[in-house]
Amino acid sequence: MTKKEIIFGRKPILEALQDGMDFDKILYNTKSVGPEMDSIIRTAKSQGISVISVPRVKIERLLWPLYGKQNINHQGVLAIKSPVQFYKAQDLLDKCYDEGRVPLFIVLDGVTDTRNFGAIVRSAECFGVDGLIVPHRGSAAIDAFAVKSSAGAIHNLPICKMDWQETKRFLQENGIALAGASIDTETFIQDIDMTIPLAIVMGSEGSGLSDNVRKHCQHLFQIPMVGQTESLNVSVSTGISLYEVLRQRLMQME
Repeated sequence: MTKKEIIFGRKPILEALQDGMDFDKILYNTKSVGPEMDSIIRTAKSQGISVISVPRVKIERLLWPLYGKQNINHQGVLAIKSPVQFYKAQDLLDKCYDEGRVPLFIVLDGVTDTRNFGAIVRSAECFGVDGLIVPHRGSAAIDAFAVKSSAGAIHNLPICKMDWQETKRFLQENGIALAGASIDTETFIQDIDMTIPLAIVMGSEGSGLSDNVRKHCQHLFQIPMVGQTESLNVSVSTGISLYEVLRQRLMQME
């Protein structure tokens, strides 16, 4: 962590939040109280930023390697900037149509493992996904580990933070079909038309798609397998699914 990756002090953090700066998380000491602190917590949570209560010594340990013995008045709060910029899904969609492309999004539903997240990002960027949609909460942290596991691809793939209701409304209003990967269907991925405006949703590593997301999928598909193992790793499934999308779209262009 470098000095450029953090902000400390109540007023600087509050102003940065109000200006729309993207933060990974905000750490604060429970003994830090007052109107400014309340505004920081409220504003951060409204933007889907993790706000974590920690002992004062935790903040000081994070600042020590950067500032040493300097007397830093952090006022009991430290904000760690996000390593990536977040985008609006509608802006990405408009750009896609302006460039004459059929939109393709990936939606993550409860993918919490950072290594899987990074591998998904890498595949998504390689196969030309227009945007990756992740929830404000219940998803892998987008931090330095995610950057590393994506092999840097995270800097070339637009990411949107939206809760499920926002995502559902965005897809429905723009006529984008939602296709979910699931082992509980008899339809194979190659039997679905993936040349249309599409969002592929991938469920959590353990339990797959949540019921609320599953019931809004226009299509459910499985990937053909011949081995004894019940399912593939979510990042592997994502890569295979995106290859099928690209295969169908390239064939359509011939």
